[in-house]
Amino acid sequence: MGWGTTCGALISAIGFIGLFVPKEDQGAIINELMAWYQQASFPMYKPSDMDFEQTVANSTLCHVSVTTFLKKNNVAVNSDEKTERCAGVSADVARKTAELLNAYFDNQFTAAHKSEGTDTCTTCHSDDIQGKDNCITCHGEVGEIHDF
Repeated sequence: MGWGTTCGALISAIGFIGLFVPKEDQGAIINELMAWYQQASFPMYKPSDMDFEQTVANSTLCHVSVTTFLKKNNVAVNSDEKTERCAGVSADVARKTAELLNAYFDNQFTAAHKSEGTDTCTTCHSDDIQGKDNCITCHGEVGEIHDF
């Protein structure tokens, strides 16, 4: 659907959507899932009683999502907290995907989320831009690069 790259939990969800939804309707559901992911505070589901703070990635990119969590919680990339966080995010994405599919098959699906931060990026990249993610999360304003 032209998003470029993404969190692995989303790749599985997109594949699952592709198994059940006609091709002409997949884009709206996938775009809703991706925009929701950017804005969600993860993880909603915690597989254990580990104590860590939720974070909003403002991106679907794995490295942005995970690094935001690692920095906020001051934990290492190979920590148990990171493993628990990614397990929780996977459960959250599975749940949201089921909700979207249920709404679609009940003829109740409407998009509620919009991917922010891409409008001004296309002025630099014109029609050749690859991806719909929030460019500002990584690249900041024009000419700026964020440290992830």
